[in-house]
Amino acid sequence: MSLRTQLGLTDGSPSPVQRAVQAWPVWMARHSVLARVDGPEQLAQWLRGAAPVEANEVLLALGELGAVDGADDTAAASVLAELLVPGATVIARDLYTMCPRMDELVAGQLWISVRTLSWANRIQVASTVLMNVRRDVLRHLGWATPWADRVSLLDPTQDQDASWLAIECHRSQVEQRGAQEALYDLLEEAVEDQVLPSREVGLLLGLAEASDAAVTRRANAGLTSKPAVRAVAADQHTSSASVERRARRALAQLRGTYVRRSA
Repeated sequence: MSLRTQLGLTDGSPSPVQRAVQAWPVWMARHSVLARVDGPEQLAQWLRGAAPVEANEVLLALGELGAVDGADDTAAASVLAELLVPGATVIARDLYTMCPRMDELVAGQLWISVRTLSWANRIQVASTVLMNVRRDVLRHLGWATPWADRVSLLDPTQDQDASWLAIECHRSQVEQRGAQEALYDLLEEAVEDQVLPSREVGLLLGLAEASDAAVTRRANAGLTSKPAVRAVAADQHTSSASVERRARRALAQLRGTYVRRSA
């Protein structure tokens, strides 16, 4: 069963765009940025050609309209969810071997993420929602075991990359919730700050999941451990050297940005 079906976006029911046509003038009165689009029918096409900042402002407007702590308009939430279905479908396809009901899980988490969107924080809507969906699906399936449990809060003599993420930037969060949660929080911040492109964020998330799956010796528990690098390289049909090089470059970018800020 597809994500669209799980979300009730089937041909037999009024589409979010159809419901939005009637609500659009009211929405524009609340959020003038929606006037940038001729109407909800053109929304998906407009987003494809819009500048990232302008596109995100429109998505934020829809997010506020659809959020429970915003206008609480389920039609707007459905419009936003439908716009994010392609990205959510990629997540479901990537994780489908983990659960026979993956479409249902992803659709449910997508709806929850849209309805609880942190619109007031001016987040990067698409990337943050999809990152949350992937994280929460994995957590639901029991893949949220924190790295800290495996590496004694990441002794910095053992794994410099993961130790920096956990200790230098998010020590208090590591002590409370584990290093993997700290990584997700850090990557969310990096996405919002546009420190890393989404491709590199996806690479680090893939390495995090692969390292979580590879329960190995203490020294092999980091993002750039050989088992994790090999797994991601095979998944992306590229070389281990390329994955490791990209990961270390992305981690250096994160370190250079957030260590300077905390200094």
